[in-house]
Amino acid sequence: MTAIVIDTVAGTIGRWWEGFSADMARILAPGADPMQAFNDALDGLPPIEPDFFWQGVEYPSEGFGMGTLTMDASVAIGVTEGVRLILLTPKGTPCVLSGYSQGAIVTYWLAHEFLEGGRLEDRFDDLVLIVNFGDPTCPKGTYPDGWGITRLVWDPRLQSMLISYGNVGDMYPRAGEDTYLHIGFL
Repeated sequence: MTAIVIDTVAGTIGRWWEGFSADMARILAPGADPMQAFNDALDGLPPIEPDFFWQGVEYPSEGFGMGTLTMDASVAIGVTEGVRLILLTPKGTPCVLSGYSQGAIVTYWLAHEFLEGGRLEDRFDDLVLIVNFGDPTCPKGTYPDGWGITRLVWDPRLQSMLISYGNVGDMYPRAGEDTYLHIGFL
């Protein structure tokens, strides 16, 4: 069986191994966690042959004037790196995208690369699931009290694969209709 690749993208100022998406990957792909593999080897346990392979997407996750890049530029670099990593896997390898906060914006644009005209359009059937946390691209109607602060709209083919989590009171995935927060967000 071909392992399902989980491409995870961290949030603002996070690294590829940090955040909720990385935590999910550690659970699903325990053999992919180098510290766990090292501890298992010390305990004399055999290597795990996981059904999932964890691939972190590293990018300069800056935003809101934190560095030299705009958030748009940071996200674009993350999308390009995600495309590069996915193209390294054989066609037909199932792919799960997962992002946290700013990383969820990267997964939004990365997922759209699987559609017509995108750099991954010939891999659309490889994309099986998108799981985002603290998702600024959370679709309207997911929560009764609001939707993603970016006000980006998901293509229905991708939205059908999306699970978007947001805590009560988190303004990024659950910005109300009476807000102007989305203006100037990106």
